[in-house]
Amino acid sequence: MVAMLLSIFLIMFSCESREHGNLDSIESILESDPAKADSILSSMAIPSCKQDRAWYAVLKTQADYKNYKPITSDSLILTATECYGTIHKSIHAAIAWYTLGCVYNELNNDLSAIEAYLKAKDLFPDRSNRYYALTEQRLGKIYLSKRLFDESLSSFYNCRKIAETIKDSALIANSDYHISLIQLQNNHYDGLKESFKELFENEYLSNYYKNEAILLY
Repeated sequence: MVAMLLSIFLIMFSCESREHGNLDSIESILESDPAKADSILSSMAIPSCKQDRAWYAVLKTQADYKNYKPITSDSLILTATECYGTIHKSIHAAIAWYTLGCVYNELNNDLSAIEAYLKAKDLFPDRSNRYYALTEQRLGKIYLSKRLFDESLSSFYNCRKIAETIKDSALIANSDYHISLIQLQNNHYDGLKESFKELFENEYLSNYYKNEAILLY
């Protein structure tokens, strides 16, 4: 009887370890090859372990988002945020709430997106993290769309500070663009012409924002 229980335990542990290992390998390629990550996630069985199932929901939602698949519901990612909750800080919990914010962005639900991003901020165990910077960036964009200039400026300054720490040149350029844009909309014109010119010449700024910058300087 003891041998049978031990055998069952080892099988369960083996399955959960394999599931967790698969998710780790998918996570590692999600940024560099989201199409491949999505293909693997779509072909694999949904994990049986509750924690792995929650992380699968995060990765699948992120893969859909990065592959520009239409997101029509928050049901998948809610299985993750309900699992992780808002009590215990962890990188997985923080990214789950960040991802829920991204979903609400797609669903044009700004208030729910703000709420999710703020919860994500509280759950990061380490703020020197690209996802924390992205959370600030997305908050900044929503605040800017609502003409909440002080809140938006604060978010983009926080994003830029973290981007400098992790040496993310693209995030720095994006933050600089939005900081200049906020100053322009808030009628602070000093030095902005030169700022937008420098941004247009910045190799790390996306082409979309380069086109905006050239119109503004």
